[in-house]
Amino acid sequence: MKLTIQKKLENGKYYVNISTTDFDQIELENMKKFGSPMISILPIRIRRNGIMREELPIYDLSYDYPFDDIDLATKFVTEMTKRIKQAAEKLKYSKDDFSGTEEINL
Repeated sequence: MKLTIQKKLENGKYYVNISTTDFDQIELENMKKFGSPMISILPIRIRRNGIMREELPIYDLSYDYPFDDIDLATKFVTEMTKRIKQAAEKLKYSKDDFSGTEEINL
């Protein structure tokens, strides 16, 4: 997985766009089995599909998150990077110990 962080200053606002791409086969298989990790975007909340969201799936984070202050934007980047790295690590090393076939002679 690749994490891309784009930052821009526009009309006195600091915007951060965070996206994840290039998921490897293990990550894709594990998302299919265990579901996508949900990443908290707090302190930001956004409206998606008419619902206010505080967390988004790891594959759907792309959004221009606005900040009035550079320090808040920088802190958000640091926190999001940490959250995404932790979720990616957990996803990559998740093991399915449940699936399989069991035969019982009766």
